[in-house]
Amino acid sequence: MNDIAFQIKQLRIKKGLTQKEVAQFLGITQQAYSNYERGKRELPVCHLLRLSELYGVSADYILDIRTCYEGNIDLRSPYVHNVPLSDLVRDLQALNRQNRALAAAYIRLMRRSQYEKAVPSAGSSESSGRENSARQEKPQDKWLT
Repeated sequence: MNDIAFQIKQLRIKKGLTQKEVAQFLGITQQAYSNYERGKRELPVCHLLRLSELYGVSADYILDIRTCYEGNIDLRSPYVHNVPLSDLVRDLQALNRQNRALAAAYIRLMRRSQYEKAVPSAGSSESSGRENSARQEKPQDKWLT
């Protein structure tokens, strides 16, 4: 089974839909849809776009394309404390400019702190074998300028 077939099957199951229901949504037969889920037929772009609408995910997610962000890209699913990421973004947008800047600065501070814990400083004894250890990239501060 290819990645796309796996993704659309998992999304369908997670949503509690049958193949027949998804096929009806797409305007095709259940057999044609089954061929997509089994990787027997290539999923047309028009169906890819409709499925991304149905499941509330990006086409990249269905295609299993890795973006620079490896976290949850389904903006409607629970992100933290059962709050969807879309609600967190909406909350940030509702803040005035000054409070958005403060929120962004706080997030950068937390990321920097997390980075510093993961990557020992050059002068510490832990850094002597740093060539062989996995390193985390330093977070980029692009939010405030």
